[in-house]
Amino acid sequence: MLLWLLSTVLAILAAYIVQGWLRQALKRPKPLLAFGPLAVGGFTWGSLVSSVAVLSIAAAPLPFPVGFQNLVAPVLWVSSIVAAVLAIVGLLWRRAWWMFVICGALMTAATLPIQYGWITAAGFRPGIVWREELLVVAGAVMTFGYAVGWWLALADSALQGGRQLLWRLGAAALMGLTLLAGQEITSLAAGLLAQVGSVYQYQVPAAVLALVGGAALPLLLFVLLLDLEIRRQSQRRKRRGMDTSHIMVRKREKRRSRTREA
Repeated sequence: MLLWLLSTVLAILAAYIVQGWLRQALKRPKPLLAFGPLAVGGFTWGSLVSSVAVLSIAAAPLPFPVGFQNLVAPVLWVSSIVAAVLAIVGLLWRRAWWMFVICGALMTAATLPIQYGWITAAGFRPGIVWREELLVVAGAVMTFGYAVGWWLALADSALQGGRQLLWRLGAAALMGLTLLAGQEITSLAAGLLAQVGSVYQYQVPAAVLALVGGAALPLLLFVLLLDLEIRRQSQRRKRRGMDTSHIMVRKREKRRSRTREA
């Protein structure tokens, strides 16, 4: 139960942070300059996808220890980050509602194979027999949830106005729960409860990776959130300074005009 609760909190918080870094990227004048914030957002979301996958497997009520293949585990983690960066980049060129659908499909394509890969990397016995119809359902649910989540995150009400925080939190909650729902459906499609063992239980234990994901990821999210807030405060001070400078210039011009009239 605690692992499920932890996964929920991490998913929503990470989605909120990814949206913040995407907004930072959208403020850059050129796409090339936006790569830094996009890379941070992709790293955050990719790490989340792998962490949730591992936590989900570790939280399953299995009567045997689970492990993952040595080489496959780091490859899956890195692959999830690279795929997330590529999926998020498409949001820079959003023009209409169908672009959000495409971006949702890209994020699903960056998520579902990773979830599939983590389950396969455990080497379950007697072996996974996938229910393909449930994989299709998982893909459809995630595509829809991601598309609506990004639309909410980048809507005018989320970028401007007095209810920005509510829109952003709603978008983060939707995206985080979408990831968790997709993971649950994927696990159901694999039929984990029918398995009796894990071939790689002594190579990379799931308990160790769950500890890393459950401890290291929250620290990473806290650092990224703090960095994001510092950047926001700095940008606000710059805007206030520019506004103040404009007011001072106007006052000087008025004084000069009054002096000339006198």
